[in-house]
Amino acid sequence: MAAAGLAGAVVAMSVAAATEWQVCDVTSARFGAVGDGVSIDTASIRAALTTCNEIVLPAGRVFASGPLNLSSNQIFRVDGTLIASDDPNDYPVVLPVIGYGWSHDQNCFPVDATRNKVVEGALRYAPIIGVYNARNVSITGSGLIDGNGNSWWDNCTRCHYPPNNDSSLCLIASRPKLIEAQFVDGLKVFGSSPGLRTSNGASTTSTLGSRGVLTLKDSPFWTVTPSYSQNIHVSDLRILAPMDRIGNTDGVNIDSCRNVSQKLPNDIPQKKHLIELPTQSIYSGPIEVLPYTVLGLLAPDIVALSLKITVTGW
Repeated sequence: MAAAGLAGAVVAMSVAAATEWQVCDVTSARFGAVGDGVSIDTASIRAALTTCNEIVLPAGRVFASGPLNLSSNQIFRVDGTLIASDDPNDYPVVLPVIGYGWSHDQNCFPVDATRNKVVEGALRYAPIIGVYNARNVSITGSGLIDGNGNSWWDNCTRCHYPPNNDSSLCLIASRPKLIEAQFVDGLKVFGSSPGLRTSNGASTTSTLGSRGVLTLKDSPFWTVTPSYSQNIHVSDLRILAPMDRIGNTDGVNIDSCRNVSQKLPNDIPQKKHLIELPTQSIYSGPIEVLPYTVLGLLAPDIVALSLKITVTGW
């Protein structure tokens, strides 16, 4: 009986260990991210995303990385700086968003390649941070996520606009978004204060919900784009991108979603394109406060989808 009891206790401890919430600092010896802004830390961050529940990019470090994917029941905390690769070869080419048919980024293709604002036959690059078919995912922190969009914008300008168009600089797919979510139930993108740290870099407590601002800067294309998702909260973000470049660096695009709440600071300089409904056909232009909106999707055989959106902080 004693042996059986001991065996049961060992099994219970093993189950508890397997289900314990894991908080991982990507600069720990376990993952080995350098965070010097020069070394490529993609593999280290992806390893942490594969293993851990809460992934921390600590303050004071700069992490250069290719595209990343988040999974269910995961927190991605950026208290330092995450700077995205600007090399198209680092980004897989993926299928277009349902409802668009093909690429919607006509500015980065030859002038004669578009029809009705759609580049027929063109796909798109994977986003910098992607969340797909998942539940309960948070992107938070007090740091900076830098989309490093300058070279994307420059090449698109030189490709698309006369008089000196250079087709060799045109893209084979539409530009990557900064944060894209599809078919997600429970998505939070918000600023929060840094968590407390022990001497080994682990987080001692979760501070989700504490006040702080997460900065999203220079997305190559749209900045935050949830699609076909529900129960979404966006707050305490500072979204920065120039308005005098190639364009389409919208702030928050709510695409065919429901139960969305947003609270954003008043000091965002890009309010004209801060919050938009990109696939709508009934309303055009940005929205400020629209308690209820009906979307007409571009996809055939889909007439409308109800969306409840609450916007505060204007």
